[in-house]
Amino acid sequence: MIGLPDLKTPLLWVLGLGLVAALATAGIERTRAAVARADLASEKRDRAEEVSARNRVALADALRYSEKMAVHAAAQQGLTHALAQETAARLAAERSNGQLAAGLRDAFAAFAARDREEAPAHAAGPRDRGDRPGAVDGLFGEAGELLARSADLQEEARSIVARRDSEVKALKAQVEADRALCAP
Repeated sequence: MIGLPDLKTPLLWVLGLGLVAALATAGIERTRAAVARADLASEKRDRAEEVSARNRVALADALRYSEKMAVHAAAQQGLTHALAQETAARLAAERSNGQLAAGLRDAFAAFAARDREEAPAHAAGPRDRGDRPGAVDGLFGEAGELLARSADLQEEARSIVARRDSEVKALKAQVEADRALCAP
């Protein structure tokens, strides 16, 4: 008898080959998925490093800016203190000058009043004429002191103007520093 060929054996071979092919395909896909996961993890790590680097740069910039702000605030405070001291000194000098001028005005007014009272007596007798030039000389001496003080005050005013000029220059420099601080 001629037998029919055994179909089980080739079918088993085909099924075995199909199973091997499926396992090989699954292995290849698993390998691709593992490579893709590794690439994704590497990409995530690279992004995290970039974000970390950006954050470090931002923190360094913030620290530099805060140091600049501290230096700027200290300079502003020093400038304000210096201006306040100079203003107080100028006001004290102005008050002193006002008091000196008021004193001289009072002295001249007193002399004029005394002169008006003594004028008839001076006209009556020659003995008091010696006192009048002494009083006039005293007033002229006070006037000379006033002129000397006036010259000193002019020199002080020049000094104040020079200081103000230097302060204006310093303020301009401060404005430039402020602009540089605020520049992007």
